Amino acid sequence: MRILSVKVGAPTDDYSAWIRKIKVAKLIKSLGHEMDFVIYTHKGECNEKILADIPFKYEMVKVTPFNLYSKYFKKLKEGEYDLVFCNGQLTQAVLFLTKFKGPKFVLDRHGDMVKEFLLLEDGFKYNPRFVGWFLRLKLIDFLNFHFVDRITCVSHKMVEDLRGRGLKPEKTAYVTNGINLDRFKVNEDLIQKMKEDLEIQSKMVFTYVGAFEKWQGVENFIEAAEKLKNDVDVAFVIVGGKKEETKGNIRFIPKVPQGEVPNYYALSDVLVMPRPSHPATEVAAPTKFPEYLAMGKPVLTTNVGDAAQFVKDYRCGLVAENSQPESLVDAIMKFKSKIPDELKVMGSNSRKLAEKEFSIDRMAQDLANALEKW
Repeated sequence: MRILSVKVGAPTDDYSAWIRKIKVAKLIKSLGHEMDFVIYTHKGECNEKILADIPFKYEMVKVTPFNLYSKYFKKLKEGEYDLVFCNGQLTQAVLFLTKFKGPKFVLDRHGDMVKEFLLLEDGFKYNPRFVGWFLRLKLIDFLNFHFVDRITCVSHKMVEDLRGRGLKPEKTAYVTNGINLDRFKVNEDLIQKMKEDLEIQSKMVFTYVGAFEKWQGVENFIEAAEKLKNDVDVAFVIVGGKKEETKGNIRFIPKVPQGEVPNYYALSDVLVMPRPSHPATEVAAPTKFPEYLAMGKPVLTTNVGDAAQFVKDYRCGLVAENSQPESLVDAIMKFKSKIPDELKVMGSNSRKLAEKEFSIDRMAQDLANALEKW
């Protein structure tokens, strides 16, 4: 097929979302399809690092609200595309008129913008002035739902959610958030040096790596760690904040380059995903989860989304009942009671799960099915 992979809006700071866009585009090409990748933007600002990381030829087109469609339809006519692949909900909503121009229309959906808005703003209880924004997001959601041929979903829970809302099964497809499993190799001497520098070499280390958005639940994990501040047998490493700081047995590390992230995974005994339960988090699929698994480490996750079910099915960690500090403390203490061989088995199961469910090959097969089976 000839495929136009398109994004409305230049890359800014949402690096993890762009990692998936780049991976999907590369896989489309690897599957033998002809593909053009086009970014339509009206802003001059963009994350140059993301653009530099795009490993294939792409076109960035400056547009205004008045000429976007004319430039877009000209591209469609010149390319004679069989399918338009929309990277993200806004892209599909803006370009929904493609539905009436002939090519098939696929939306790659990473999350749920309406649910995320409600999580961030606590509904309208404290921010009634944001009703206008909410209505815009509802319109985007409506256009996504009704003017699309297929939605590729990043999680099984998202597939269930869309089908539960009435979307026909043949209009949904699961495409795993695959990763390069070979990336997660480390220098053991370096890891030992890092442990010594952090003074955690004789402790059971629980680590969170990632952003501090509300849906990550980091604040509750920090509170749980503070409840165990006098426990000399454990240490907590929290990577992704704004400054380096030590508070008792908690080590705060600022955001580190992507290439250094596996080192912090490797110095850990348990990797943590403390996300709160909410409709937005239920359908999401954080990139950190398959990365955690690829390191062959036990995972502590809350009872949220696909991750919780995977951990239960593969016995590769423990699932906290919820994201409250008391529940996280309880799970941490259960990990402490495990003997080394039990933790080793959990870690081995994590790697098996990564290889089976989150490899690039698996992602390619999921994508091939989504593009070919109409």
